[in-house]
Amino acid sequence: MREWEVDYIDVLRWALGRSDQSRFSGDTTAWHRFVLRAKDQYPELFKYVTFDQRDPERPYSEQAEHALHVLAQSGIVTKGNPSFRFMWMDDEQRRAALERNQARLADYEMVVTNLAALVPKELAP
Repeated sequence: MREWEVDYIDVLRWALGRSDQSRFSGDTTAWHRFVLRAKDQYPELFKYVTFDQRDPERPYSEQAEHALHVLAQSGIVTKGNPSFRFMWMDDEQRRAALERNQARLADYEMVVTNLAALVPKELAP
């Protein structure tokens, strides 16, 4: 057993940090769709993330919302006030996203790389 279990927030943080873009859509619907795609591709990593999909155009997950809140509160992403139309990562935030517990990232390199490639498609500003 690993010393620390990697959770879905770690994977999302690493994927944003590894992405080629530093500015993302702040639209929560886009964020929820991105997390849903991640869950569809890696169900074991996102097994505790559940979605209400009564409206297929606007999937909603309390866990995805929590992840966004954690990323913003921890300073990994910044959401601009007052409209929250965009969120971004500066170089220091990107470095922090990838450096924290770097050893754990190695086991998830392929997952993070694949999800990072989705970021420009799913979270374009």
